[in-house]
Amino acid sequence: MDPATVMKTLADVEADLAIRQVELESIADEKVRVQRDMDKTMARATVVAQGASKEIRQSNALLAVVTSGSDLYERLTNLDARYESLKAAMRALETRASIGQSILRALTNEANRSSRDPAWSQS
Repeated sequence: MDPATVMKTLADVEADLAIRQVELESIADEKVRVQRDMDKTMARATVVAQGASKEIRQSNALLAVVTSGSDLYERLTNLDARYESLKAAMRALETRASIGQSILRALTNEANRSSRDPAWSQS
């Protein structure tokens, strides 16, 4: 492996991260909006929900929202899954970049050491 190959790989990882960052920000924005709508819908449903305790009323409210025909809950869970998936992919790419930087540093250090040391001392 040579420094040029490592640098090409690092550039590819950086480009991939840039694309995914835009997508992650878009999903995060949409997720916040859908979460806000879900919170308002849940608040309305909780007010009219029946149950002996707060937990039962909240469960009944969620059930009412899910079975109401609204796709709000499904959209929220799908956005949440996409968001977490992208975050995991970005963490993996960041790890790859860190490893690549370490490899590049080691290759560069080795090349610098080889160019400074006399040939007779490398045996």
